Amino acid sequence: MTKKQLLAIVLCILFGGILITFGVIGVYKKDPTLLGLPPEAIPLDSASLVMVDSTAIKAEQELQRQEEARQRERDSLIALTKRLSDSLSRQAGQLDSVSVASGQFEASLQAERRQNTRDRDSLAVANLETFAQIYNNANPQEVAQILANLDIRDAATILKMMKKKNAAKVLEAMAPEQAASIVTLSTLDI
Repeated sequence: MTKKQLLAIVLCILFGGILITFGVIGVYKKDPTLLGLPPEAIPLDSASLVMVDSTAIKAEQELQRQEEARQRERDSLIALTKRLSDSLSRQAGQLDSVSVASGQFEASLQAERRQNTRDRDSLAVANLETFAQIYNNANPQEVAQILANLDIRDAATILKMMKKKNAAKVLEAMAPEQAASIVTLSTLDI
């Protein structure tokens, strides 16, 4: 290699290095983010600082208004929740008192039904006793016909209330199967 060739190579490398350096500087000035660097800080004058400060103040005031509105809404929801909770508590109390009253009414109704059943049963027994006294003085064949048309339990009850001698005459006048049914039912102690 000659001196001229060596000089040409050195000059080419030097010239290429200068071109690359100026290229990198140009790119850095134009858009430093292309080189992976943060963007250059933009110099601000006092007018732009006042404008930025005024915009920030307006944004802060807007945020404050929104926060106050949210707080009013939150307070309103808390008050509504309290009113609803109080209303539910009152209604639960009313429901409890209605439930107690309903239980008392049901107990009273059951007692009244039991009393009515006892009264009805005692009235039925009194009626059967009255018929037993009447049938004691009646013709046994006629009494047998009447008892044949009654419920077998009522017929057995009437016969048990009659005098034994008269009841035996009535049973003799009845059909044998009916008399047997009545006697069997009477032994069960109705």
